[in-house]
Amino acid sequence: MGMAVTISSRLADKILADIESDPAHERCGLLIGNRRAITAIRPAANIHPDPARFFEADPHILIATQRALRGTEAKMLGHYHSHPTGDAMPSHWDAKMAAADGRYWLIIGKDRSMTLWQSIASGALYGRFNQLILDIL
Repeated sequence: MGMAVTISSRLADKILADIESDPAHERCGLLIGNRRAITAIRPAANIHPDPARFFEADPHILIATQRALRGTEAKMLGHYHSHPTGDAMPSHWDAKMAAADGRYWLIIGKDRSMTLWQSIASGALYGRFNQLILDIL
């Protein structure tokens, strides 16, 4: 496993509450912070035509978040999304969609477990992801 990234239990609970708001569909949102800590989240609508199996974060939320972070020390680290019927591992579809840009993928499984991954060009999983240590404090 890779480096450790922290998230507060309060933020982890907010992610789980977002997931529970529509458990039959993949929920998603943005992760904000710095390389070693997720300090904020921003839920986003899943605009994919098949939200029970796939996700696509609302680009308006993405752009608004990028604008809001300009001039701050916080960065958009990546995103979270749920797998309503799967585990907390990236799927083959996730690997096909992931750019090798170092972004974080926090994935929540059907059992509400969470794992954190980084998308890179030569990852150990599907050639795209390396797992990071998620420390929930």
